[in-house]
Amino acid sequence: MNAAVLDTLRCARTLQTAGFPPAQAEAMAQVLADALSDVATKADLDNAVGSLKSSIAHLDSKFETKLESAVGSLESSIAHLDSKFETKLDAMERTTQAKLDAMDQKLDAMEHATRTKFDAVHDKIDEKTNGLRTDIKGLANGMRLLTALVLLMLATVFGFSYVALAGPGPSRSQPPATAADAAESPTTQATAKAQPPTNPPTTPQPAPPQPTGP
Repeated sequence: MNAAVLDTLRCARTLQTAGFPPAQAEAMAQVLADALSDVATKADLDNAVGSLKSSIAHLDSKFETKLESAVGSLESSIAHLDSKFETKLDAMERTTQAKLDAMDQKLDAMEHATRTKFDAVHDKIDEKTNGLRTDIKGLANGMRLLTALVLLMLATVFGFSYVALAGPGPSRSQPPATAADAAESPTTQATAKAQPPTNPPTTPQPAPPQPTGP
């Protein structure tokens, strides 16, 4: 810093002209010179302002540089995170799709197995139903045959009974049975009774009354 220059001689003369004694005027001029020796001049102020502006510009440039560097680093980090996130998202999507495909295949296999079992059970039911129908038809035919045999046996028994009950009774004009007829074997009589008549009577004839007295 350049010190301010004061003309002490001129200052002393000016003070003496103003009425100050010479010794006092010289002393006051020296005191003013000493006081002004530490006062900054306009050049000092201009230099200080220029230096301050230069410092501010340097700080501004440094701040901009660091800010641009920070922004670039932040953008790079964001891009890296974005790429990493997309990579992980793609991997998760592929894994999920693979799991869904595997689950779909398992469901298809389960559906096929269930359908196969259902078809097998259905076939067994049809087989048993057909067998049961065949058994029922056979049983029905057997029942029909048995019913026919029973009816035939009943008709035969009723026919024999009817013939035995509706046969002609003894008349008075017939000769009495001889000893030879009485001696006829029971087998012959049974055979004769068992044979149905050639022309059975349509209407049973009542037997004539037998005499009760001699």
